[in-house]
Amino acid sequence: MNYLILAGAVLLVVGYGAFLVLQGLFRGLGAASKAVADQREALASKRAERVAQQEYERGQSYRAENPVRVVGIPNPDAFRRAFALLDDYVAAASAYRPALPSTVDTRFC
Repeated sequence: MNYLILAGAVLLVVGYGAFLVLQGLFRGLGAASKAVADQREALASKRAERVAQQEYERGQSYRAENPVRVVGIPNPDAFRRAFALLDDYVAAASAYRPALPSTVDTRFC
């Protein structure tokens, strides 16, 4: 009977030891897989940054080779001529404006 109790105790100690060993192994595998995942994430991040930088450089080189051209804007010389004509018209209209009597309050004109 004492052998049964002793064998049960040994079995319990060996089982607990095996449990601790397996738990340690799983923690180690978890840490290793986390490290591998972190390395993959860092590599993917570097790759994404490199691709973004290449795309930016490609865009900048395209912009350097093909400057921006605004198409369809009005002719600025035509605007200058139209505004000069308008200024002449306003000056001529102001020249023919009759003089108001001095008794009229010109603050509201």
